[in-house]
Amino acid sequence: MRAFLFTLLFSLLVSFSWAQIPPSKDQMLVQQLMDQVEAFKAGDVDRMTENVHDEFKWFYVTADTILLEVSGKKEFKKSMTGYFASIELVDSEIVKWVVDGNRISFQEKVSWNTSKGTRSQTSMGIYQYKDGKIYRVWYFVD
Repeated sequence: MRAFLFTLLFSLLVSFSWAQIPPSKDQMLVQQLMDQVEAFKAGDVDRMTENVHDEFKWFYVTADTILLEVSGKKEFKKSMTGYFASIELVDSEIVKWVVDGNRISFQEKVSWNTSKGTRSQTSMGIYQYKDGKIYRVWYFVD
């Protein structure tokens, strides 16, 4: 009986201490990415905007062009509001990701409905974080 109680107490202590370990920086970046994706899927522009830094910039990168799509939190909100006004249904899936310092790179598949049917696009994205917020975004598209 004593051995059973010791084992039970030891198991509870280990479980409790494990639960108290804060997430690593890498895990936090993954959680922030997934929160942004969930907000995007829900069309929650306010939540998406809250996740970005005041000095936010979003770039599109193609084979021969770099385009500054949005600069600043207010412009981001305006852009996303316009985007969701023109789309009936949108979905996003993060296929895979890699964390490197304060950046997370990922492969994303986005699909949406149009009058001509469902369309989809896969792209690579990189989010850079500053002060716990998305500071820079690069999307590599074809």
